[in-house]
Amino acid sequence: MRNLRKLEQSPNLTDMFDNPLKIGLDEDLIKKAYATNKNYLHWDDLKFRTDNDDSRKKLWILMKLLRKNNLRTIKIGNYEMKYTSTSNFEKSLHEIDKETASTLELQLPSVKDMKKYVVNSLMEEAIAFSQLEGAVVTRTDAKNVKIWK
Repeated sequence: MRNLRKLEQSPNLTDMFDNPLKIGLDEDLIKKAYATNKNYLHWDDLKFRTDNDDSRKKLWILMKLLRKNNLRTIKIGNYEMKYTSTSNFEKSLHEIDKETASTLELQLPSVKDMKKYVVNSLMEEAIAFSQLEGAVVTRTDAKNVKIWK
């Protein structure tokens, strides 16, 4: 079994700087934050993409602010979930949607098949119930009875 490394906990934004707007943002940092957020990297992965700890913290603050700006909320029952979707994610989702639409359409049963399925299910239930009540008949013989046809 592979030995997985433990992820480093991301810093709390309020603990890092009193005011995130005073961190000294420059245009290159903003471009890097947009580019890095396309892959939705974790704090731990920024180690390998920044020069030092201070620049990593600044980049993280900016990335989190950009993510919060794109935050979406969905409510299912009593649960409220928040997520941020990236352009790469939406592109992939669109491709999945396009490719599976025709496949799913082909797999839907026809009305004729549905009726056949319902009749067969009812017939199987009736045969099983009859056998439980003591009828001595095979499924094949029971299905050949004229009332089913």
